[in-house]
Amino acid sequence: MLLVVSKRIGDTIFCTPALHWLRASWPRLRIDVIAPSRASADVLRHNPAIDRLWERPGPWTRRRLARLSWDLALDLHGAKETRRATRGFAAPVAVCEVHGNAQSTVHQSELVAAFVREIFPVARGAGEETSFEYEIFPQPSHDAAVDRLLQRHGADGAALVGFHTGSYPIAARGRRLFRRPLVAEARNWPFERFVELGERLAASHPGLRVVLTGSSGEKEIARRYFRGRPWAIDLIGSTEVLELAALMRRLRCFVTGDTGPLHVACAMGTPVVALSGPPQVPVRTGPHPPRADRVLLHEEPGLAHLEVPRVLDAVSRCMSPKRQAPALSAPG
Repeated sequence: MLLVVSKRIGDTIFCTPALHWLRASWPRLRIDVIAPSRASADVLRHNPAIDRLWERPGPWTRRRLARLSWDLALDLHGAKETRRATRGFAAPVAVCEVHGNAQSTVHQSELVAAFVREIFPVARGAGEETSFEYEIFPQPSHDAAVDRLLQRHGADGAALVGFHTGSYPIAARGRRLFRRPLVAEARNWPFERFVELGERLAASHPGLRVVLTGSSGEKEIARRYFRGRPWAIDLIGSTEVLELAALMRRLRCFVTGDTGPLHVACAMGTPVVALSGPPQVPVRTGPHPPRADRVLLHEEPGLAHLEVPRVLDAVSRCMSPKRQAPALSAPG
């Protein structure tokens, strides 16, 4: 069987509970996966549920894949890039329309799992329980890379909190975002408030450092807002997905909008404070599954209405004791 996932980090992470259930319920089933981007492939790399992972197949590879003899292909997202990946396949293709019902109150990870279970039912009483915990598998090399980054910033052994200040639209625009007066998007918390939150955390927790995460397109945020802040560690553009996952295991808390790194943090068990505004629908794409140290702050008018003291209180409530990297990473 072939599965096709989204190019986006979060949407791919949402598929990992279904993958885990499928492998546990059908141990002899061959499971191959097409990942349309490097980021989505990294989410699934070393996943023991997968027999073969095809990363970013080009036109020639897609033609070759179309000739292979899978009995069935499952498109787990129904996006433009996933439909393109299965175009011309001889095998029948079933599509999970994850965005088909705008009124749905089911989380996307549960929707994908229900879709897979409907196609691959098991005998009653066997494999009925589905865990909705996400899975990502960073390796010892990713832990070592993160250790080197933190040592370079003099932060090895420090208590760490993570901030992800940007979002996909901001990363896509990069420096162009700052060529005209910035109009805060409803889905982004103002950068100045992240700075104020960092100042107040540093004042109340001596020795604490704030790690900034993001893609290279978000580098301008650090240059404009966090330069010169002694408590800030700029790792924007410095970590791939599996290094980011390794970093999450060292954070006492992660503050972020509804972005891919939010779901990486959930996969690694990191306490999170998720900041959400329209057009996001947190019941469908927010932190999952619910947990006491996963705090969601949703402002329907927009995140410009969310004040720093409310976020600071949430961070203080969900911060774990100082976390250390595990001696051994999850097996690959």
